[in-house]
Amino acid sequence: MATGEIDKAYQEIERGARLRPYQPAPASIDLKRANLALTGTLIEAHDSKLAISQYDIVYLDLGSDDGLQVGNLLNITRPRDASAMGLNTSGLKLPDVLLGAAVVIETHPRAASALVLKIAEPLYRGDRMSTVME
Repeated sequence: MATGEIDKAYQEIERGARLRPYQPAPASIDLKRANLALTGTLIEAHDSKLAISQYDIVYLDLGSDDGLQVGNLLNITRPRDASAMGLNTSGLKLPDVLLGAAVVIETHPRAASALVLKIAEPLYRGDRMSTVME
């Protein structure tokens, strides 16, 4: 148990919230080409939003131990649903739907934070995030 005094708050603080020292966001992030083709999952959004939109912060299950770096660009995709005609075709492999793009802004050994730069439709937990290699 510890006690402390909050000098300044940037948003609401609820009882039981975990606190950590303030770390200012970097003023700029240099984009870096990914060294590895990595695919992970969008596991959460800042403030536990259900529908995620442009300029939201998201968290993914890849981190620095996997080779992810601050500045890596990510594509956000979701598996495509087959139409009735496609369901009748065996062995049909449909490409994923490209939903948007994000940039990694912070990494930890097994997780990372990313800023959603653009989207075509709302994002949800479980959407795929993969490094852009080109």
